[in-house]
Amino acid sequence: YAWHFTGAGRTSGAFEHFDEHFLDTAASLRGLKPAERERAHPLEIRIVEADRFASYEALAKGVPERVAHPVDRLRLLNGDYPEGRLRSSGPVKTLR
Repeated sequence: YAWHFTGAGRTSGAFEHFDEHFLDTAASLRGLKPAERERAHPLEIRIVEADRFASYEALAKGVPERVAHPVDRLRLLNGDYPEGRLRSSGPVKTLR
């Protein structure tokens, strides 16, 4: 891979001030480790049919472990955040 970085500043002193930070940032880039590569896959929003027994807590068990606060995320996706409950039946968004 080839990287091309470009910087610009409003004053002539900006280069001297930010050059070291700019180079440090560029030097910090590296390839992903295998565990990081696995987590880098995007999440998918799926629409499923909820039955009358469904709950956000039950649906959250199917959400990938890397998702923090899965119950809250599902409520947010479905317009029920922060305290809403799942409707008795019908389509609901979930994460995979």
